[in-house]
Amino acid sequence: MNLNNERPSGLARGHGCAALAASAVGALCVLEGRAFEMRDLWAFSAGPVVLKPRFTAAAGYSDNVYYLPSDSPLEELGLIKSRDDVNFVLSPGLIARLGRPEATEWVEFSYRFDQILYVENTDSDSSNHYFTLGAGVAGSRLEYDCNNSFQLLNSILTGYEATLGGVALPSGNVERNNFNLNHNLAYALTAKSRIRVEGSLSVLDYTGSDLQQVRYLDSMDWRLRAGYDYSLSQKLRLAGLFHYGQQIQSSDTPNRPDPPQSDIWGGSVTATGNFTSKLSGNVRVGYEYRDFEDAESDGYPLVGLGLTQRFTEKTSLSLNYNRSGGVSSTSGAGTVTDSVGLGVEQILGTNRPWFLNASLRYIHNDYVDQDQTLENFRVTLGAAYQLRKWASLFINYTFELGERTTFDYDVNQVNLGLSLGL
Repeated sequence: MNLNNERPSGLARGHGCAALAASAVGALCVLEGRAFEMRDLWAFSAGPVVLKPRFTAAAGYSDNVYYLPSDSPLEELGLIKSRDDVNFVLSPGLIARLGRPEATEWVEFSYRFDQILYVENTDSDSSNHYFTLGAGVAGSRLEYDCNNSFQLLNSILTGYEATLGGVALPSGNVERNNFNLNHNLAYALTAKSRIRVEGSLSVLDYTGSDLQQVRYLDSMDWRLRAGYDYSLSQKLRLAGLFHYGQQIQSSDTPNRPDPPQSDIWGGSVTATGNFTSKLSGNVRVGYEYRDFEDAESDGYPLVGLGLTQRFTEKTSLSLNYNRSGGVSSTSGAGTVTDSVGLGVEQILGTNRPWFLNASLRYIHNDYVDQDQTLENFRVTLGAAYQLRKWASLFINYTFELGERTTFDYDVNQVNLGLSLGL
């Protein structure tokens, strides 16, 4: 590539042709000595640089595309084309990493594009972009890592609370940009103890039509955490962190006042690692206080649980529970959310294995100063068959039940697809 956009001289072109011919001969020698394999298309490496392209194609069916109650009159009124629909998803992506797996310095970038197409509700076709950038460096005492993501979304949004005259309104496609920055720094005092400083920033910006801006609030949430962790053993660490932050919401609608800002204080103790030879994960307990300007403030316990029990190399059971505070994206009111999940995974076979999984998830969202709760229950069953190391067929079924203050809904979804990549 000529970065200066200059036309190469005849001598340079001659050297280029010679180099190209030599490369072609070398490639033929390689192919003659080793058969080309399809998996070579899904991983390219040159020194410490690794590129992994990926692609997924799927077809799905949903009997409730817009998450509406069963008695919704919107289809009869012609406000939506169909309550149920078939969709197709095309999802190319790329992972690029600089740094070998054992390296103390690394940078990784990933990108995924989702094109979602509906058969009947073509107005809900959407294009979504997902970017991530992570990096890390580890010295003799100082360690640093970061994980940053940026999402440009224009898909159907679920979990909303919107009614007009007692009729539940579909969200339709909601344009939104989501930024998440997470940076962590640790300094080793001794072989077993470290000082930790962490920071995070989350920004959610609704960029769509005036109707969307009326229904949804932009949000910025930042946190600073500092503390100390200690290695109880080679496989188990205990960390204590204090945190402070703010959550600020704003409305782009001129006549709608901004919700009160909230200041957040709290602390937690977390144990992370292997609790037994087969049980691993983390356990967190703490307390948080959220102080709203000109509104009711509240404190609540923090609980986090993420455990995996590996019975054999091919059978595992996972349990997750999280209790945390937040702010509603539609009303700006303070909320306390309990989320619990249970999952099991089973691998069948060795050469071309089957991957079977099943999961349950329940979320209870309680508004602090309002007589309002939101609940969601989801069951997922899935199976994947590995055709090759780089290719898998998959099928998933999901049943979801939502209970809102003004209406309930249920959804059945089935997805079938092919995934390529390492």
